[in-house]
Order: sequence, then structure tokens, then C-alpha cells
Amino acid sequence: MSCPEIALQKKVKQMRKVQRKNYSEEFREKVLAAYYDGQETVLMIARRFGVKRDTVSGWVRRHDKAKKLLLHYQKASR
Repeated sequence: MSCPEIALQKKVKQMRKVQRKNYSEEFREKVLAAYYDGQETVLMIARRFGVKRDTVSGWVRRHDKAKKLLLHYQKASR
């Protein structure tokens, strides 16, 4: 492969990289509160807050996992 081809491949890879958005902890807490309120679907919450559905689902999944671990360690320390 020639040098220009390699440079072109690198440029294409850089263009394909998705920029991650950084959301504040306060914003995530508002989204999670809306989810646990139980009045809206994940899709409705995502649209209301302007984030992707997968983002909301991921935050919920991580929150549930952290909560489970916390409860596990609290029981183990008794």
C-alpha cells in the first residue's frame, strides 16, 4: 500500500469515529428519575430529553447494576 492510501484510510477512520457527548450527572439523574417514575417509555424519555434511546437504556442498565452491587455489599458487610 502506498503512503497516500494509508493516509486516506486513516482519514476515513477518523471521520467514522462518533463523537461522544458528555452529559452532566445532574442531567442523567433527571433522565433516570423520569424512567423510574414509570409514566413514560424509554423512547418517550429519550425524545423529551434529546438523547438516543440506547443512551437512556444504558444509563438505566448501569444504574440497576450499581444498585444491585451496593445492596450485595451492604448485606455482606452485616
